[in-house]
Amino acid sequence: MIMAVAEDGRTLDLSPDGPLVDCLTWDELAESVTISLHTWFSTGLDLKLLVRHGLPVWCARHRIARAESPCGRLQVAQ
Repeated sequence: MIMAVAEDGRTLDLSPDGPLVDCLTWDELAESVTISLHTWFSTGLDLKLLVRHGLPVWCARHRIARAESPCGRLQVAQ
């Protein structure tokens, strides 16, 4: 499980929602979580959608290639 803290102090508990693809290392997972959450909050998207659908994560190679399907997805709990 990963705990993320937003700039406004909100905490999110993130856990794998099924298997993660082998290409995704723990370092890449942490980087992807940081990038995805920053994008999510900076664009003002609703946190309820994130909780409902999970947080998609990509390895560096697939993120650079702009792969449509994520390498995994994390469940989000507040």
